[in-house]
Amino acid sequence: MEHNTHQPKRKTIQVDLLDFDPENPRFPPEVARGPIDTLIERFVRDERLLEVMASIADHGYFEGEPLLVVPHGNRYHVVEGNRRLAALKLLSGQVEVPEGRISIEGVCENAEHKPEKVPCLIFDNSTQILRYLGFRHITGIKSWSSLQKARYLKRMRDTFYHDFEGKDLLQRLAREIGSRADYVGQMLTALNLYERAESQQFYDVKGLAPEEIDFSVLATALSYTNISKYVGLESRQDMIGEGVSDDNLKNLLTWSFVARENQKPIVSESRKLKHLV
Repeated sequence: MEHNTHQPKRKTIQVDLLDFDPENPRFPPEVARGPIDTLIERFVRDERLLEVMASIADHGYFEGEPLLVVPHGNRYHVVEGNRRLAALKLLSGQVEVPEGRISIEGVCENAEHKPEKVPCLIFDNSTQILRYLGFRHITGIKSWSSLQKARYLKRMRDTFYHDFEGKDLLQRLAREIGSRADYVGQMLTALNLYERAESQQFYDVKGLAPEEIDFSVLATALSYTNISKYVGLESRQDMIGEGVSDDNLKNLLTWSFVARENQKPIVSESRKLKHLV
């Protein structure tokens, strides 16, 4: 497999020409590609957006942190730096502050700096950025959450390794991120379960929502053979999961993450997984 050696071009670009990444691994596809107000609300709720906004508002945009972008038409998708882009668009008034977010409104009203242009590195396409993102967010200093890492691995698989299977696939992905093949297989298997439940609105279980699910706990649960078999997996590296039982997966998620009668879930952290075995 050949690596593209083209160097990105640095350019200052108007914020209003920058769009959010529709493949952002921080969010499920329906959020990343959905309405802008829903996406902004998720940034405000899930990402520490307020501190980013306050920093830019007080000190301006740091030139040493260019956004990584790819062209689409006469505009650009920001593949790396979407939280900063959300902060910039809120500060500039290009998107509305979600209702009830008084702290965000205050930062916007009192901002000393509201940058209209920011430094960017322009790549020919998103695949050129993919390996850089893996280094930066998986082995580097800006670590993604377990769910974000799993989504990145899936994107790597679908982009570069769709012709590979089994152990060969896992070993190649593991080399990309400097990890073990069994870890990669377990993460992708857990992601398949997560996305299966997500596609069914988490089985309409009250109290079971994306922000309540600790993906690292779900992934760790697959280390227990009894749990994997209960869900219907052949192993913890059964990335297809043809035998998965939705009823049993629903039970696992409910036991793990739904509090009842003012009590914590049975499994509130990975160390308590033994209670399900």
